Amino acid sequence: MKNWYEVRNSDDSILRRIEADDDWTPPVHKFGVDALTRIVPEMVQEQPQFNPATHICTTASPVATPDSVVIGWDVVMIPPPASVPLWAFRYVLTKRSLLGSIDSVIASLPDEVKIKAMALFEYKEQISRGNPLIDVLGARIGISTDDIDSIFKEAAAADEIVSHEVLSEPQRQSVFQVLWAKLFGP
Repeated sequence: MKNWYEVRNSDDSILRRIEADDDWTPPVHKFGVDALTRIVPEMVQEQPQFNPATHICTTASPVATPDSVVIGWDVVMIPPPASVPLWAFRYVLTKRSLLGSIDSVIASLPDEVKIKAMALFEYKEQISRGNPLIDVLGARIGISTDDIDSIFKEAAAADEIVSHEVLSEPQRQSVFQVLWAKLFGP
């Protein structure tokens, strides 16, 4: 089997490439020990299947073996957004038939906490995923943190559709009218 070697200058620039057999010993007096680098082929693994709506696929750190450098893949879940517009959050809760349950839990809270929760769910422009009240209310209605993350992702997607003019102006008006009616009544 033939191997490729790079002969480098002291500034790490490549002087030339040499093809040689496995048993070739470089002439140290000619090149110097640190000046010669064996080039190994890169082997890129096939990209795994993943859902681009929920996951991101990136190249993993290369793993060096004696005969090659193997480049693999990392598939990680897309994190939920840090915050979403309140209207989009309430829209997703309504779609999932959870808004009534949230309202019932808020009504059963002690007065001081209830006032804060009502203000959060009725008057804030944005709702933050990091707010501890979100996890507490989710647990009280029986949904997991993964479900809450999913609600935030869906709310962000709903906001993206409406905000970035994916819909025409009449379609946006129609969406807002339907949302308004569902969230606040006719």
